[in-house]
Amino acid sequence: MTLTDNVLTAYRNADPALKSHGLAWYPTARDTAQAIADMGGIPFLNGAAVLAVLSPQTSWNHNVRWAFAIANAYRNGDPLPSMGLGNNLKRATIALTDLSDVERSKGTLKVHNFYGSIIGRNGAVCIDRHAIRIAEGVDKVETSLTDKVYHKYAQAYRDAARVLKRRVASVQAATWCDYRGIAY
Repeated sequence: MTLTDNVLTAYRNADPALKSHGLAWYPTARDTAQAIADMGGIPFLNGAAVLAVLSPQTSWNHNVRWAFAIANAYRNGDPLPSMGLGNNLKRATIALTDLSDVERSKGTLKVHNFYGSIIGRNGAVCIDRHAIRIAEGVDKVETSLTDKVYHKYAQAYRDAARVLKRRVASVQAATWCDYRGIAY
């Protein structure tokens, strides 16, 4: 089976409730980004950028909580909370006013595409270790996520989305939620 076949199989065999949740995941993330932007008095794109740059190695629930705390501190002119975020906090501080990190001039493809998926950019697909496992059809894959590797897996999701007549971010989110057994 090809990578695309594995994504198609995962999508078609997904638990209906988890698939449905996955299909609604990015529209809900867009609403969250707008609420963060509103809280911080910043544009929507910057609210989405804060979410995206906080995401590496962070659960979604923590990501959202921290993004709201950062936006609130920014709006009030308070010091930004550290929350042990290290580099992610530095990136979030920049993202409040500058989109260069998420627009790929500095950042990673994963963050760039997660941001693109949140804002509804056509063709954006967030590839992480779970998305790779889904595409490989296995539970464990050890690979470095170089740009070349990223593009290979992203293309498999784009091809599957074309067959399914769905947005690629929706296919990724639906299969991801089913694979992880998670409905955030």
